[in-house]
This record gives sequence, structure tokens and C-alpha cells, in this order.
Amino acid sequence: MVIDAENVEMHQVRDFIAANWSLFTSHIRQNSMTDVQAEEEAQRIFVAIGGEE
Repeated sequence: MVIDAENVEMHQVRDFIAANWSLFTSHIRQNSMTDVQAEEEAQRIFVAIGGEE
């Protein structure tokens, strides 16, 4: 079996974001977004890296 290092890294990022969701949305919110905008942007990024909606 061949393990793709990039794929492993993406899984690690996805798992970290999932485990630290409020910290992640708080970081995004610092860009002068509303709570709703920050949540939507966080969800968009999470899905883009392979997370589930």
C-alpha cells in the first residue's frame, strides 16, 4: 500500500479543524466578518479540504 503524504497532511488538517471548530471560526471572524459569515467561511474551507458538511 502506498501512502500519499499530501493526503495524510490534509486529513490531519481536517481533523485538527474539526476538533477546534470554535477556535477556527473565531480566527476567521477576526477578518471583520459576522458570526454567520465566519461560520459559512469555516464550513466552506472545511468541505474544500475533504471534511463533511
